Amino acid sequence: LSETKSLNLFIIGATGLIGSTLIKQIEKEKDRIRKDQKLNIKIVGLANSKKMAFNEEGVTLKNLKEESSIENFVKNMRELNIPNSIFVDCTASEEVLKKYPEILKASISISTPNKKANSSNLHQYTKLALAASIVIGPTPPGTGVISLAFSEAASKSTSQFLYETNVGAGLPVLSTLNDLLHSGDKIEKIEAVLSGTLSYIFNSYDGSIPFSEVVKKAKVKGYTEPDPRDDLNGIDVARKLLILARETGQMLELKDIDTENLVPEKARSSKSVEEFFTKLKKEDTYFESIRDKAAKNNKKLCYIATLEKNKAYIRLESIGQNHPFYSLSGSDNIVSFTTNRYKNTPLVIKGPGAGAEVTAAGVFADILRISNTSFDGKIAHGDFIKKLKKKKLIISLIGMSNIGKTFWSKKLTKLGFKHISCDNIIKEKLGPKLKERGSQGIEDVAKWLGQPHEKQFKKNEAQYLKLEKETMNEIFQNISAENQNIVIDTTGSIVHIESNILEDLKKHSLVIYLETPEEMKKEMYENFIAHPKPLIWKDNYKDNDLAKSYLELLENRSTLYKEHADLTIPFHQIAENNLNETEFLNLIEENPSTKPMIHARKVTIRIAVNIIYLTQ
Repeated sequence: LSETKSLNLFIIGATGLIGSTLIKQIEKEKDRIRKDQKLNIKIVGLANSKKMAFNEEGVTLKNLKEESSIENFVKNMRELNIPNSIFVDCTASEEVLKKYPEILKASISISTPNKKANSSNLHQYTKLALAASIVIGPTPPGTGVISLAFSEAASKSTSQFLYETNVGAGLPVLSTLNDLLHSGDKIEKIEAVLSGTLSYIFNSYDGSIPFSEVVKKAKVKGYTEPDPRDDLNGIDVARKLLILARETGQMLELKDIDTENLVPEKARSSKSVEEFFTKLKKEDTYFESIRDKAAKNNKKLCYIATLEKNKAYIRLESIGQNHPFYSLSGSDNIVSFTTNRYKNTPLVIKGPGAGAEVTAAGVFADILRISNTSFDGKIAHGDFIKKLKKKKLIISLIGMSNIGKTFWSKKLTKLGFKHISCDNIIKEKLGPKLKERGSQGIEDVAKWLGQPHEKQFKKNEAQYLKLEKETMNEIFQNISAENQNIVIDTTGSIVHIESNILEDLKKHSLVIYLETPEEMKKEMYENFIAHPKPLIWKDNYKDNDLAKSYLELLENRSTLYKEHADLTIPFHQIAENNLNETEFLNLIEENPSTKPMIHARKVTIRIAVNIIYLTQ
């Protein structure tokens, strides 16, 4: 198995400015990323407003042929059921965002610059929040507002929803805000210039040409929307401020943002852009008067969004040289956080806040961020107890047959865990074939499989592995609907299935390898030589030499188990300490892969208290 992880992208809005730029960036960087990060990025689904294409091996814009709709795109994406999938929405469509909850619940993560989802009405936002496991509303200090997995929302999915580019394009605005909140800081005030268009307009408006001409020049340069009223009315800025407010726990609606509309009232009902500019020209005197008033006081005009004391408002303000926004130039955005820690000198983020290149780069960064978040990163020691209490802890046991996977799985059922036995599920799937032989039970599955030198072996081995893959996919699909802690008792041959199954196992659970000691391997070898039992070889059987091949199989499997485990527990650590089920859990929580084994009973009390909580 390759150490390289696959990442599968479904991109909608693929021929738009941001979508097409993102695709070019991925094509340019994917070889470097494969080499440096062991990550194979594949675009397996593409769509624009008219056509779409799907292929597990990869697609390009040239493959767009099939008639497109968001319903069919999501349907095809779900039916493909590819692990490590990310839906990338590069549209501004409200129809697409309605599908977000369905996509997230299918364990498909989302990255998007589409700000309409997070600035939609509270009903839609709450629905999305629950699907994405976003904690909405005020939260205790230090907990943060967003937790993309295993949060208070008790999500039914393991997917992530990242939207850094919603505010400030490629600028790290939302991640910085959440870092402040997660670390226990308190936000006192946010001030921001959140429109590259309006930043350019007012940074360029020095009185040398009329205001209407500055706006027209911005349109020619491509800074404005096709209809500049969509920039000047402040709604786009209001959406961004609303997102910032919700990130801090203030559950506001768009109508709660007090927004100054810069479109003169007489020009708002213009039937065309040309008519709008004609009417805007008549207002040049008004804009010149407010610019002139600011200039006389050594100030400049700036369209600023403010969040302070549960109030959100957007105003065209006159600011002096002492204001951190005074030096703003071009079309840059700027955000200032005044907090308990950054009270006298606010934390300021400044840079390009618009443009296809920086926005696509921000989406690309979110995609890589999702790919880098594996289950072991989510199960820090503090979270272990939290998931245990909430009945959201999923453990997978891997290792050789007879090492104790089933034994410990059954032990954990005493603590309320659900035991999922992969052997039993496969046995049921093979039931009809076993019946034909007058057989049943896992021992008879082995007899049906046969020995590697027998004629039917290759065919039966392939069928068994196909059933094992099918079994694991069914477990992944159904596991999120369970409302209890779960232990997955895997087969010894799980490391011989395709690598994406093992990646999905890590995505859904904490994978624990029960390591076979050398003395036990020797005993297993002697027993096998005396009584060779059928097993999955997967290219490890060579030269018709059963004994030599079995030794190689043991070593190869041991290497693969370690490679794909989050934690490795040597067998002797369990046996020598004669652990009970509570102490076994404690051993996992203490993470033996990074810490030496502490006498388990010394630290059992903490977990035992939580077990009492679970079983009440």
